[in-house]
Amino acid sequence: MRYLKMFKESNNFDKLKFFTEENLAYLLDNKEYKIVFRNADTNCYISLTKSNKFGQIRINWNDVKDYLIPFIEVLKDEYKIINFIPWKGSTGNIAFVVDKNDLSKYYHIEDLENLENLENFKLEFYQMIIKLDLN
Repeated sequence: MRYLKMFKESNNFDKLKFFTEENLAYLLDNKEYKIVFRNADTNCYISLTKSNKFGQIRINWNDVKDYLIPFIEVLKDEYKIINFIPWKGSTGNIAFVVDKNDLSKYYHIEDLENLENLENFKLEFYQMIIKLDLN
């Protein structure tokens, strides 16, 4: 029975990877963007980063929002996105880390709804993290 549960979790993990890579294919065609999946028991973390030959670089929200917003909407329909506290701070369900040297500095996706309405708002982030329940 234990092996059957492990197979089911592995199968769900593989489906999630395929789903994500398929839905972000146009974004991932740019080889600077990378998706990392981390399986943690029945949960999974999806992380989006951008790098060049010198290392990790900032992602401009305006460059990726046309890919990420539809992806997140479809993801919400297909999977259960879990609220979490990435480090220290408030609970939310999708985090955008804005300082790679201080992981406690981030926005949640809920914050963007309010911040985007401000004039001259420019979000740049180093990493987007989503936590999902694979059950």
